[in-house]
Amino acid sequence: MKTCSSFTLALLLLLFMGTLFSPTRAFAKTVKYELTIRNQPVNMSGKKTVDFALTVNGGIPAPTLEFTDGDDAEILVKNEVP
Repeated sequence: MKTCSSFTLALLLLLFMGTLFSPTRAFAKTVKYELTIRNQPVNMSGKKTVDFALTVNGGIPAPTLEFTDGDDAEILVKNEVP
């Protein structure tokens, strides 16, 4: 079994430290969204009839969730469908 040289260990340590303090992690943020799912009356046709559909935050389609590469996502989903 070969032993690692001090140069190899120093290089591995340098690479490890580089990943800990990389610029992408330094500017990363936690993006939080709350989504509420309900069965609500909707009128998609414009006629006097009302249908029911699953809505997310009161709308169809659901809102667009936007993230930047490296961000952490925290998504709370409330299911209020009976």
